[in-house]
Amino acid sequence: MGSQARSQGIPSVRLSTCAASTTPNDIPWPFLVSKSRTVLKYTARAALGAIVLYAVFGSQSSSGHLVAPSSEGGNTYGRNAAAATHWSVPSSPQATGTPDRVRDADAPAPPKPEDQIVFENLGASPEGSETKETVFDEDGNMDEFLQKLFEEDGIPLPDDLKKPLVPPPSAQKSLSEEEKAEIQRLKDIETKEKRADITARHTKWEKKLARAGEEELLELLEKIKEMRKAVVDSMRTKPEMFDLLKKLQEEGFKQVEQTEKYLQKIIKDAKKDEETSSKWTKIVAKVQERLDKRTVETTSYLHNWYQDVMKKEKVVFEASADKLDKLADEGQADIGMDYAWLDDVSTDDWTRYHQLKRDAKGWIEQFETIYNATHVDMQENIVVNELMQVETAMMRVAADLNQALDQVRASGNQWLKGESETSSASSPSASPSGTSKAVETEEAAPSPVESVQETPAIPVPETSTHAEPKHEEL
Repeated sequence: MGSQARSQGIPSVRLSTCAASTTPNDIPWPFLVSKSRTVLKYTARAALGAIVLYAVFGSQSSSGHLVAPSSEGGNTYGRNAAAATHWSVPSSPQATGTPDRVRDADAPAPPKPEDQIVFENLGASPEGSETKETVFDEDGNMDEFLQKLFEEDGIPLPDDLKKPLVPPPSAQKSLSEEEKAEIQRLKDIETKEKRADITARHTKWEKKLARAGEEELLELLEKIKEMRKAVVDSMRTKPEMFDLLKKLQEEGFKQVEQTEKYLQKIIKDAKKDEETSSKWTKIVAKVQERLDKRTVETTSYLHNWYQDVMKKEKVVFEASADKLDKLADEGQADIGMDYAWLDDVSTDDWTRYHQLKRDAKGWIEQFETIYNATHVDMQENIVVNELMQVETAMMRVAADLNQALDQVRASGNQWLKGESETSSASSPSASPSGTSKAVETEEAAPSPVESVQETPAIPVPETSTHAEPKHEEL
């Protein structure tokens, strides 16, 4: 039958009961992906061949050579009818008049269900075989098969398929002990050379990081010193610093002076009722609130000004820290992957690798001692010292103003209670000579502190005063 099919141009097929077990693992994936059209073409040919075979067998059956299929199997070409389907041949020579030798030679083999038909040129395994070896043509030459397969469509063989899929037997031979030892010796030499190169580069990065740390430390010291000296010079010449204390002193004195004038007015009016007492208490409290507010504003200004100075220093500090940190990152990036691919890499190698970042962190911590004034060469912050002098002068001015207001408050309370008005005037605390200077003269260079004048004395009212004072609303 096979010779008849080939003479009619029908592709040769082979019947197998294990075709259903054929898996994609038995066929190369590049072939399936790149030649899907070829598979479809052969599938169409197989279907055509099945139709022709069916037509041939049907004509032979009608002429008396074959008996119709048995009815035991139901559908002859059903998927699950392989075991129940068979073709029967007449048992006696007289049924067809054909000799036994001729009938046995020409009788076709029983066909199998169509789902078990596979192509011979696809290399289906024999029945029951589970081998993974794939035979693509009768000679077993896979390369020749692929070459013919692509030439059929006029397409040159792709480069990725030109390389043999199975290495030649000569490449698969086992190595002798001497050959293995030689290969290992060469590998050890290569590993040793790689290690020498990596460790040399590692040492280079360590030295580079140490040199950069020393240079940045000295440079940072000089920068911070210059910046602080410039800040102090600016404080001593900056108009805002002079105006800060002067404004606190002048405005505070004006508030206390107006309070004193109001006390003289109520003494002249000689009103000691509850309404006058309540109004007096509110006025003094309001003046005290203004003095406290002005003092807080001055303190806040000094604090914010110093924070701005520290922010500028922090920018310089962070720039130096970033240089060291990035340098350590560059070193690790240069040697990290080489260590990872080194055959004899050890934990000591990785410890030394991470030491680059730890060394950079150590230098950054030294930079911080300069920034927070704990470094041996930067233990005295001249900016802080100058700022403390300004704050001290400010607190003295505020203290003098509060003392003057307390004197006026005490005088008013005594008069409203009917006590002797002259007692407060003769007390040492109310004497004009009792008012201290706002700031003592410093021997250092001129500063905003030296611009503060002596706080004027606040005259304490006496009962003999009859002149009408000029009073301004508080």
